[in-house]
Amino acid sequence: MPSQSYSIYRGVEEDDEAELHIEDSPRTDQRSSPKASRFSISPQYQKLIITVIVTGFIAFILGYISTRRPCTTCNISNGDFTSDEPYEQEQYGPVTMDWSELKDLFTKYLTDGQRIEENIRKVSRAPHPSGSQEDGDLADHLLQTFRGYNMDHTWVDSHFAELQFPSRSQPNSLNIVNGSEIVERIPIGDPDVYCPYSASKTVEGGLTYVNYGRQEDFQKLKDWGVQVTGSLVIVRTGLLSFAEKVYNAERAGALGVLIFPESSETSVYGHVHFGTGDPNTPGFPSFNHTQFPPFKSSGLPKIPAQPISLSAARSLLGRLSNPSIPNSWRAADFLSHGVGPTMTTSSHRVQLKVTNEPVSVELHNVFGSITGRSEPEHYIVVGAQRDSWGPGAAKSGVGTAILLELARTITMMVHNGFQPRRTILFVSWDGGDFGSIGATEWLEGYLSMLHLKAAAYMSLDTPVLGDENFLAKTSPLFNNLIENIIKQVDNPRQSKQSIYDYMTMKGSNWKAEV
Repeated sequence: MPSQSYSIYRGVEEDDEAELHIEDSPRTDQRSSPKASRFSISPQYQKLIITVIVTGFIAFILGYISTRRPCTTCNISNGDFTSDEPYEQEQYGPVTMDWSELKDLFTKYLTDGQRIEENIRKVSRAPHPSGSQEDGDLADHLLQTFRGYNMDHTWVDSHFAELQFPSRSQPNSLNIVNGSEIVERIPIGDPDVYCPYSASKTVEGGLTYVNYGRQEDFQKLKDWGVQVTGSLVIVRTGLLSFAEKVYNAERAGALGVLIFPESSETSVYGHVHFGTGDPNTPGFPSFNHTQFPPFKSSGLPKIPAQPISLSAARSLLGRLSNPSIPNSWRAADFLSHGVGPTMTTSSHRVQLKVTNEPVSVELHNVFGSITGRSEPEHYIVVGAQRDSWGPGAAKSGVGTAILLELARTITMMVHNGFQPRRTILFVSWDGGDFGSIGATEWLEGYLSMLHLKAAAYMSLDTPVLGDENFLAKTSPLFNNLIENIIKQVDNPRQSKQSIYDYMTMKGSNWKAEV
């Protein structure tokens, strides 16, 4: 960031020489091959999702005063911005816009959900991991979409990071060995599914089942007299991130980690850096020509980790001897098995070989902004992850679709009278599946400015999973605000009942689950 400037704008539409065009940047194409999945959300529930998010979002940006001109004089009546001419706001004296008027204006320009579903399908057509041609094309699509909304500024912020991908010449492997002889090769599942930031090495030893890989699970094994030191461990997905499972295993003395899903045959991605951002530049932004420090993140594991399929897990767990597990430890689909580390054939050992390779990748964060009328250098930031190892419908797809709909709707509101107090930044983050690298590197690059200027951040990552319960992840400062919002949003399952009333009826204390 320039030392004499507090602006985070890298380029604006009015200055072609200052723009950073994503299509001019070289990309490293890294393939990924998770199976495509169908994804559908009912239009009724789509509108509920947007209403909950935007109601809270508007509460953030409203401030104390907003101005408008009467909507009876609005010139724009639909969501299409096709004119290349710059928008010129007509001048009107300040008129107080109350909360009900603001909600009415929002409802007027919000779509019925069809646009959201179309965007979800467009975003999640195919895998688009960071550094791939597909991710770059999607970033360019979002940039052009933001420009089509006639936002005040649009630009791309680039970062350079060393990511990890599977080796094409030496794929990761899992074997049963007896000395130097390979007794059996265990298919691990999709060869493109891996754990970024795993140590690349070959290890072999006994195998121990450690439930979810929590600290209390390792302690339970210790209480049972089961040694983990010097063996590999096998854990099931859930409750903890992959990084936490591997961190706990390494601290317990394990040689390596195998991670299997309970409810699907398909192995699951997950990075194992116990931290966020580029682990090669901890505390420093990964801009071009950054002088990397001579140390790496302490959260990088020193042991290898690999996702495996449910079939591979069945094959391995069926070989374990020693005490049978309690019911609470029994993974779905397994009748009974031991915990290890001794195998039924005591001379046999498990061999894990991980050969992931580092690749230098340029990441692209895409920005669109609406300038605040009263405090333009104070920011409300709304962000969503864009990249995905797989199609990413439920994670990056939904978040990106909501980001686009928010940007379109709020821009329409501004063009028709709403004047936000602070500047609003809409951001599509890259590198999310590698530990929020795009967001973290941007934060590190502008930390001193954001510490003074950023008022609030709203994350749209994985905003919807199912439709039964309401769960918020937030600063405690926003608890009361969220409660007021869910009291105003209808429950899609029951007419004339708010989400808050539904949670209360179920006896759920939503604040206790924040």
